[in-house]
Amino acid sequence: DRCEGNEKRKMRNEKHLEITHDRCEGNEKQGMRNEKHLEIISDLFEAKRLTPNASL
Repeated sequence: DRCEGNEKRKMRNEKHLEITHDRCEGNEKQGMRNEKHLEIISDLFEAKRLTPNASL
């Protein structure tokens, strides 16, 4: 029974690792999104600099 308990615990741990890994992947995507957002912002600033009279 103890062996079986360990097996179950191991499976639970692997499941947990998968979840953690998915969360890490989610963070990666969020990081990419943030960089994209920063690019958009810098493009806006660039546009503003090129056309100082335009209200963006």
